[in-house]
Amino acid sequence: MASGDTLAGLVDYRASLLSSKVCKFKSSETASAVTYSPNQIKGYGFPGDRYYTSKHLKQDSAAVFMEELLRSKINLYNLDGAFYVEKEGLGLEQLVIDFKEYYNEEGVLFKSRTNQHIGTLNKYMQDCIQMIEKIERVKMTQSSLIRLIKDYNECWPGQPVVVFKEAKPWLAAEVGVALGVSHTSLSFSATDEAYLHLENSDFSTSTYPVAGLMLNLRSPRVSKYTSLQLETHYFKTSYNDQNSYDWFGTNYANEMELNISAVKVNMAVRHEFSSKALQPYANVGMALNFYQDREIKHTQYVKRTAESTPEVRIKDDSEFITNRQTGIIAGAGFVYNFLKSKVSAELRYEYGLDIHNHQRVNSLNTYLSSNTGTVSFTTGYYF
Repeated sequence: MASGDTLAGLVDYRASLLSSKVCKFKSSETASAVTYSPNQIKGYGFPGDRYYTSKHLKQDSAAVFMEELLRSKINLYNLDGAFYVEKEGLGLEQLVIDFKEYYNEEGVLFKSRTNQHIGTLNKYMQDCIQMIEKIERVKMTQSSLIRLIKDYNECWPGQPVVVFKEAKPWLAAEVGVALGVSHTSLSFSATDEAYLHLENSDFSTSTYPVAGLMLNLRSPRVSKYTSLQLETHYFKTSYNDQNSYDWFGTNYANEMELNISAVKVNMAVRHEFSSKALQPYANVGMALNFYQDREIKHTQYVKRTAESTPEVRIKDDSEFITNRQTGIIAGAGFVYNFLKSKVSAELRYEYGLDIHNHQRVNSLNTYLSSNTGTVSFTTGYYF
């Protein structure tokens, strides 16, 4: 409190986006929540976890809650991803890397980078000469800055140093297995005679099982709820189509069968939303499909007249499908803590870009595009 007293109770941990603006406090589970602004209290925090302190960024600016990362002869703070240092006599200053763009006399665009944070750190650490080389090598990351300031404090034996969240690891990994089912539609668009059988196609949708491994990487020291989700799945599926069309008085009838198998690699940023029972989450990222089997069976029947015997053309092409397809994924689901493990369920959509091999198409004379749309439901078990 502003008076210096400390209240123990329950603080809203979920409002990470609002943590710099308000503190929602309850003295007990059944009590009503009280909202404090940075002008009303000195700070708040969670034992062994995050701590916030009220600060003014400028002399005449409104106060904000800044997350304390390290408290020592030099204090280190974080505010919405920006880092600040504070020292008695020098005040509070942001560490900045400035990027500028400019055109020279010839009209060529140049980009420059100004490491203003190096000058700021040199000013704050000029009373410890052995820090000069270390400052030049520092990275603008939480771990690098904390390590630098801890080294600086070695110039002052006995100086108290508090590193918040120090008990939390920088990196944590969860490994799991996934099982699910996917439903995919396939479509082509073409304007060239050579691919009118694809333009007129209406491939059947395909529903098939998927199975694979999952790896969830997070940094508990940086964020409790945001992580990187890596997955690899295997699937096998097929599509069928029959179509016919007339082209300059000739009828073309097509029977096509597409059989593929693939190893899918997904990479997505996942954000979880705090909840007492289920942990809802959403993710967005990209997918890479590495196709193994790429078999296209295509039989075409050509009739010059209505009474003529069809000419049978076998146009199988095992190289028409690309060996790697890129896609965009987005999904939502929940995680349930089960004993010492976790169970997840997710509904996901993937939009896959061109599935055909561009090297098989002369892009100067032929226009062809293709895409896949996949809806998947997967369940996971994290060990």
